[in-house]
Order: sequence, then C-alpha cells, then structure tokens
Amino acid sequence: MSSFGYHGIKRVATSEAARAERAARERSKIEAYRQLCQQTVDLRRDGVLDADSLAVTTALLNQNPEFYTVWNFRREILQRLFADMDVDAVQASCEKEIKLTESLLRVAPKSYWVWNHRRWTLETMPRPSWERELKLIGAMLEMDARNFHVWDYRRYVAKSMGNGDPKAEFDFTTHKINQNFSNFSAWHYRSQMLPKAFADASSQQDVVLQDFELVRNAIYTEPADQSAWLYQRWLLGQEPSLLRSCSVYVVASHPATDDALSSSASAAVVVTFPHGAKLRRGGQIVVTVDGRMVAATPATTMFGRLHAFLLDGAVARGSQIVVEMAAGLFGGNKLDVASVGITTRGTVGDSVTRLEVACDAPANASAASELPLGGVQGDDIWAVELASLKELVEIEPDSKCKYEIA
Repeated sequence: MSSFGYHGIKRVATSEAARAERAARERSKIEAYRQLCQQTVDLRRDGVLDADSLAVTTALLNQNPEFYTVWNFRREILQRLFADMDVDAVQASCEKEIKLTESLLRVAPKSYWVWNHRRWTLETMPRPSWERELKLIGAMLEMDARNFHVWDYRRYVAKSMGNGDPKAEFDFTTHKINQNFSNFSAWHYRSQMLPKAFADASSQQDVVLQDFELVRNAIYTEPADQSAWLYQRWLLGQEPSLLRSCSVYVVASHPATDDALSSSASAAVVVTFPHGAKLRRGGQIVVTVDGRMVAATPATTMFGRLHAFLLDGAVARGSQIVVEMAAGLFGGNKLDVASVGITTRGTVGDSVTRLEVACDAPANASAASELPLGGVQGDDIWAVELASLKELVEIEPDSKCKYEIA
C-alpha cells in the first residue's frame, strides 16, 4: 500500500453515536437558517431599512444565493441608505456589492439573481468599471466557456459600453469557437456581431464565405454536435439569396374590354421576390408606357414577397412598357442586403405579362439579376455545402448530416 493512499485500509462503520452527533449538527444548521429567514421576513414586514438589516441579508445570501426575495429586500435597503450618502459613499457601497456578487458567482455561476443584482449595482453606482466586467467575463468563460449566463452578461456589458467594438466582439467569438467548436453561445453571439462588425454588404459577404469554411471545419471535427449545424443553417439564410432575383409583371387593364379590371380602368406592376423584401419608405418605381412616364403608387404592405404598384390609368394591349427600379429600392431582413438596380421591359399582353430584364447595375449579374456573393453565386453556395456534406457522409456514415441532406 502506498504511504499516501488508503488502499487496503478496512472501512470502519460509523457508530450510532457519531451518526446522532452529525444529525444534531445538521438540525442545528437548519434551525439557524430558518431563524435567519424569519428574521429577514420580519425586518422587511416592519420596513426596517438600515445597516443591520443589510448585514442580515448578507448572512442569508451567503447561505442561499438563490433567495431572490432577499435580493429584492437588499436593494430596498440600499436605496434607502444611498439617499443619505454622498457620491463617494455610494460608490464605495456599490463596490462592496460588486465584491459580494463576485464571491457568490464562484459558488453559483449560473444564478439569475446574482447576475441580476450585479447589473443593478453597475447601473446604480456613479462610476461603473465596464473594463473590469470584461475581465470577469473572460475569467469565468475560461472556467466554463459555455455558461450562457456569462455570454448574456457579455452582451449586456457590450451594450452598456455603447456596443463597444463589434469587431473585437466578433474576434472574441472566433477565439472561443477555435477553443471549442461545441460552444453554442459563441456561435449565437457571432451571428449577432457579424452584421454589426461588418457594415457594408461587400465585407459581410466575404466574412460569410469565410465562416462557411469555419463551420465546415467544425462539422468535420464534431459532426455529432448541433451547434455548428445551427450556425451553418443561419449562414445559408444570410447569403444574399433573399434578394438575388426578382420577377416583374404587368397586369393589364383594357378600357375596351369587359373583364373585372376594366371597371377601374387601371393597370398594375407587380414585383415578386423568393423571400420577403422591404420597400424603402417613399420608394418608387419608374414606369414608362410607349415613351410616356406613368405614375405608379404602392398598393401593398411595405414588407412581403409581392409588391404591387397601381398605374395611373389603363394600359393598352400591345403597348411597350419599361419598369426601372433603382439599386437599394428593396432591402432584405437578414444582412440588410439591398436589391440591385434593374430595368425590365416588354410588350403588354392580354392579362399578365412577365417583363424581361433589360439591364442591371452589376456588370457580372446574370439575366435573373442575381446579386453576387463574394464572387460566388447563391446557388453555388448551396452546391458547395451539399458536396461537402456528402463527402462527410462517406467519411462518417453514421453522422447526423446524412439526415440533413436527405
């Protein structure tokens, strides 16, 4: 037997007297806790808001940090005490609260009530140190990188700092994800920071492409973990397929006919997208019929897959119509991808006529007016991801991805 171990030592049964003594100690602790709880209830009922009451709540919270009613009472006491303090005294008192919550977070790092009280303290103290909070967050994430309470608190701190540096926050998620791909909170925070860290559409598209590579590495490393899969789905929803194409139609109304539209003697231009798109407030399309400009009034909601514009008057069969839409007239609801400038034209038929694309702003845009994504078209992104997943199925036949691509 090792001199430092206990292997080979016969266990000695606890005597009845020892068990009774331990039970007595436990009963004593429980009774003391009950008395402390009752004392706190009595103090709050009687409205005793002084330093002694504060000390009682401190003793109770050190035993039970989850007692949210006591936290509420503590804040009532502090607000009363602060009323008679100068700024420096309030600051000093709040610093004590910060130390109290920090010590309790060591034993209860996922306590909603402790984090809530720390937020209240920072919002109450005259000179909060947000840089200190970032250090605390960093230390706690080193202990548990997936503690969603800490990630939520980091978002709060960043917002309190005026959203801080979105690029630095984005880079922070890169660091944490590279440490552990199975970190859903880091992936989620990354999805929030990406649009803020990269303001223009071009840089967003470049980062999205880079993140496809990052998420592929994560999936290949840990194919059974759902975090990377969820982020991949988010990425596929963010690439500009939202506004990569649209269709433009003219709904004719001929005064000489007896159809249902003739009563209004009005025609309409309809623009459709594969997903929801938002018409810029005050946005207008430019419609020309046989060389004459015709007023077009929006007739549908600002956001949707279909946008209709009523024309001022009827449009005769056989008329030549041109519809121009400026770049950015429509916007997306994902990465704020804007529509490209596009001109469509055609000959008005009997009822509904689809107009052909005449020209659009990007030199490399296709006839479907697709918006390029870092040099790769939207459909190609899906093809690349599908090929990657099929390859993973061959390597990991039992991976869940085979169900994803089915």
